[in-house]
This record gives sequence, C-alpha cells and structure tokens, in this order.
Amino acid sequence: MSTADRIVVLAPDFFADAFMRPAGLAVLQAWREGQIRPVVHRELLIRYFKVFRRLGLSDRLIRWWGWWLTSPDRTRSMEDELPPELSARQLCETLAQSAGAQWVICSSFSVAKPAEKPSALQIEWLTAEEFVRIANPL
Repeated sequence: MSTADRIVVLAPDFFADAFMRPAGLAVLQAWREGQIRPVVHRELLIRYFKVFRRLGLSDRLIRWWGWWLTSPDRTRSMEDELPPELSARQLCETLAQSAGAQWVICSSFSVAKPAEKPSALQIEWLTAEEFVRIANPL
C-alpha cells in the first residue's frame, strides 16, 4: 500500500498520549518515514496547538510541530470551509471523508471515538494500538 493509500486523520486527543505510548510512537514514526500522511485543516491545527499547550510543550517545540504539521511534503492540507462549531468527532470525520481517509487515529481514552462505526461512512476510528495492529504501517 502506498502513502497515497494511507491518508489518515490524527484526532487532537491522539497527541495527548502519543508521546507516552509505544503504539503512538510507532504511528509518529510511520508518519516521519512517509508510510502515512495525515490530513490537516486550520480548525484541526488550532485544536492540536491547544493540546500541545495543555501538555506543556515549549514555544520552540510548538513551532517545530507547527512546521511539521503544515509541511506539504508530510501532510495533506484541506482548505474546505467548515463550520467552527463542529465537535472534534465531526471535524475528524468531515476531513476524513473529504480527503478519502480510511482511518481516524485517536487516543486510547478518546471521548470522540463513536461507539460503533456508522454504516454510511467507511471511516474507522482506531486507537494507535489498533492502527499498528490492523493497518500494520511498519
């Protein structure tokens, strides 16, 4: 499967535990190595930066992540006009659907992850652990 086939959305809460769990690190490494390509949007980036602030990342690290998250070589940027009142789940699903992403990768403790996959959407919500096991990006 090529990178073009591995478009994903990283839910904002993914970053809340990605730095502390081996599977989260494996997802970040797969991204660094070009095996997956996350979808980004201005609204999603704002949510990421809020998570980074809550995690206590320094301004320097937040700028580094900002560069990485907006690099056209590393992410797929969507510029669709979206209503600002979307929940995290709605935002991730809307972006996944627009970009043709098959997966939304979220935290192990995600409150945004739907209880079951809606039948109309072909988007799967996976924790990092599930993604590494099922999608096998490495």
